[in-house]
Amino acid sequence: MEMEKKAGAVIAMNPKTGDILAFVSTPAFNPNSFSRGIGKNEWAALVADPRTPLQNKGLQGTYAPGSTVKPFLALTALETGVQNPNAQVLCEGSFTLGNRTFRCWKEKGHGMVDMYKAIVQSCDVYF
Repeated sequence: MEMEKKAGAVIAMNPKTGDILAFVSTPAFNPNSFSRGIGKNEWAALVADPRTPLQNKGLQGTYAPGSTVKPFLALTALETGVQNPNAQVLCEGSFTLGNRTFRCWKEKGHGMVDMYKAIVQSCDVYF
């Protein structure tokens, strides 16, 4: 299976309660190896694996949230009154804040976007 070559985590939560319904971190390893006394070769293979099987990726990994966070940012902005959903923002493909430039995935930009269009087109400059 192709996913066996990958590393990552999947967490499924109940959005109403926050209860964790499923939690998987890959690649996996056999914890019984430790209870019986792990051999040098098996330990060396686990430690050398670039997919870091000993790391619980759901708890210990740090990952950029990507576009999945955009609807939550929009909702928070609406609920707190920070942003009007009809307000237009100009996306030219990037914006600079201080000495740092943040780039949108769409190099030439999206032009004028309101909240709806920014979510639909996943405009990084808007968020």
